Amino acid sequence: MEMSKIQTPKFPLVAELNDLANCLNRIGERPLKLIADKVYKKFKETEWDVPKWSFSSSNGILRDKKLLSNADDAFQFSIANGQSKQDFHAHKEIFEIYVSYSKMEISYIRDQTKETIHISEGVIIVPPQVLHKVKLHGITFVFQASIKGGKVHDDKKVKVFKF
Repeated sequence: MEMSKIQTPKFPLVAELNDLANCLNRIGERPLKLIADKVYKKFKETEWDVPKWSFSSSNGILRDKKLLSNADDAFQFSIANGQSKQDFHAHKEIFEIYVSYSKMEISYIRDQTKETIHISEGVIIVPPQVLHKVKLHGITFVFQASIKGGKVHDDKKVKVFKF
């Protein structure tokens, strides 16, 4: 998509960490996507229409969450925590970057052997084609970016392994 045709807000976007944490606690195992390819009505998502991120809920059920749609889908930004789950997977053309002040563990396959790295806080950068699984323990910011103009949404390949 040509850059001049991409619709983006005409204001900065902000989010308080406690609001993001509150929303994560209500959505279970799925990460909270703030920038993604499109708004999904079945997940009660709406366009981000004011500078401050927000969500609404009633009776403990999430009713609405704001999302910045990025039709070009070369970049995605999500928030996750210890409840967020993932399978072993790799991306064809996507870098994944995890940033957290909490513990993280990454298990990955290197030379057909499973290896695990534990970090107390910091950054994990996963290049394309690296088969991996990340376990989180607290609020974590997750960035995904395409290196060759591909799409983020359909780039993931899930693998089943028994160790």
